[in-house]
Amino acid sequence: MEQFKNIQDWTTENYTVPENAIFFHSIPRLSVLSFKPVSSKFDLQIADYQLEANPYLQSLLFYPACCALLLVLSILITGIISCCMCCRPPPETKSTSLNSRKFFIGLFATFIIMLCVVGGYGNYQCAEGVNDLVESSQNVSTHVKSIQNEIVECESKVKNTLESLNIMSGLLDLMGQYQPSPQVVTAQEKVNNASDRAAELKNQLDGLGNWRVFNHRQDMAIVDSLIVQLEFIRSVCTYSLLGFCGFVAFVVLLSVLCSSEVFLMIGAVTGIFGLISAFLLSAWYLTFAMGVSDFCMDPYEVMYNNSDFSRNDMSYFLHCPGDHSLNPYHSKLQTLFDKFREGEEQITSISSEVANAPEVLLDVEKMLKEDFYDVKASLQSTQNKAECTVVHSNYVAGLNAVCYTFLEGIDFIFGAGLLCAFCMFILVILAACTWGQMEKQAQYEEYCASSYDPLDDPYRRTGSSRDRYGMYAGDGPNSRRNYSRVPALADHHQPPPSYHI
Repeated sequence: MEQFKNIQDWTTENYTVPENAIFFHSIPRLSVLSFKPVSSKFDLQIADYQLEANPYLQSLLFYPACCALLLVLSILITGIISCCMCCRPPPETKSTSLNSRKFFIGLFATFIIMLCVVGGYGNYQCAEGVNDLVESSQNVSTHVKSIQNEIVECESKVKNTLESLNIMSGLLDLMGQYQPSPQVVTAQEKVNNASDRAAELKNQLDGLGNWRVFNHRQDMAIVDSLIVQLEFIRSVCTYSLLGFCGFVAFVVLLSVLCSSEVFLMIGAVTGIFGLISAFLLSAWYLTFAMGVSDFCMDPYEVMYNNSDFSRNDMSYFLHCPGDHSLNPYHSKLQTLFDKFREGEEQITSISSEVANAPEVLLDVEKMLKEDFYDVKASLQSTQNKAECTVVHSNYVAGLNAVCYTFLEGIDFIFGAGLLCAFCMFILVILAACTWGQMEKQAQYEEYCASSYDPLDDPYRRTGSSRDRYGMYAGDGPNSRRNYSRVPALADHHQPPPSYHI
């Protein structure tokens, strides 16, 4: 445990928790079934696929359930208001607040379209975060694969060294038969010892063939492919929901610009479904934001709990201390180097110890030195690659992709969806209140633009009780019965002169 603390304190590059993760993590977690407080520690493990067995997952569904209740309440309110407003008779008087309502309809519709653009930017950020995460994972897999290839290559070079040692051993046996001497016997013993060390080195390399940085229980290529497929589905669904909200806002905005009752009716009806889309978007990404934030608060603990490595071994790659002796593979690699040095020392000066060494022995010795040099270079490359630098940098890059880029995109989409739901709620109510008034307003403006006839006022022609001035039909200065107030009409209704007595 003390070693683990030292590793945590001595790191080359630290991961810092983002502020938005701290904010969402601070939101209280409540169980959706019992309404009791739940720990916000990230935990996605489900025993026997039973949701009740994991209170944390239940807590992630609490606030989306509240969004669902708000959605039902909003639909009821907008439905009641829409039915009351759309089923009323056309207005008989000119509405003085129509222009104000049209202005706010255009304002909220434009704001919703802008929010959809912001949500699209957030979706792009999420896609970038996933791409960076997959790239980091692939870099780690490629690095581990390169170590495995280096070990295989080193095994091949050790095998070549063994063959060269066997050739030299055969030559020394032949020399011992024809020119027996103590030097040949000593050289033969050294070659045999070098062969034994090379064989041990090969066995040690076989044990490193399954070198793993993180003990993933599944093939990372399959996991990366699954992440890419899920990201594609998430992106398409998000763009669809945002696009539908933007379409509803555009139709309502078009109805205001064209003073079209048809577009207004279509926008009001589809606005209910736009309201559902906006609430669904906000609830969905609220769950994302809370879950990802809980992970980002302590990602190391998640990695420890999902690996069969010991805590000390995992912490070396996650924190990457400057002391590489803490590398869990350091002792194994050091053993390989020790075996190599022991074998190399045995054949350093065999030809010089053997009197009258033949030319072929000198050639084999030269070949052996080249083989040992290649083995040493391969072992050194393996040791360098086994250090934590590459793995740790890609791990931190993956964390930043999830906890900064991806989480930032989630925040944008969640905020856009929540504000879009509020604006869509107001927009549907305003559209319902404006229903039936724009056409009458257009008629009135058309008459005013040509020649206004008070007796042909569109509000008088359809009014059953009051005219546009608030007077009752038949009364007031513009009444049909009060012709004396209009000179031309008074003269028109005088009897012709021939009828005068």
